[in-house]
Amino acid sequence: MKFIETIKVTGQLKIRVLDTKTKRVLRVIETPNLICVGMLEALQRLLTFYPEADWEAGGYGTVPKEERIWAIYAGDDATTPVYTNTDLNNTLFKKRCDGIIAKTGMEINVGGETGLLECQMTMEGGEGNDSPNPVYKEAGVFGRGDDNDPASTTGARLLAHQIHASVEKDTSISIEYTWRIRITAS
Repeated sequence: MKFIETIKVTGQLKIRVLDTKTKRVLRVIETPNLICVGMLEALQRLLTFYPEADWEAGGYGTVPKEERIWAIYAGDDATTPVYTNTDLNNTLFKKRCDGIIAKTGMEINVGGETGLLECQMTMEGGEGNDSPNPVYKEAGVFGRGDDNDPASTTGARLLAHQIHASVEKDTSISIEYTWRIRITAS
């Protein structure tokens, strides 16, 4: 008997633009995303044994802490992403996900659905306004890299990348990024 299983990794990016004062949703953008080579390499390493020194907990079945989903970055370039991307084209803002790290580790069962991972990051009204009238057009999910702070980390791996409709940012709005990544076998 021969079994052939295919593992499929897909994703969906949802962006909500909210009024900072009222929290009223002003706009919703939804788009499928591109899974990048970094995600597939991280999954490959999950199934490969590495010496204990290379792992936070050691052994099989443990994702190196540097590769765990950690942050969402946003930028202002609208170049179509490709599978081999390792970074955004022009990053303007980086922030740790506020919706992926649970008390017991990474939450991989969202709403009772096994294989569904969801991470979220909110760019508050006072954040992401460093350049005059920034217009965000791209986003990416990144691993941790060598530091907990996305602003100072090096080696953070791009896991998924997508361009989206332009969102002009100022202090009157916040932008909420929600990224869902689904891993299935068929």
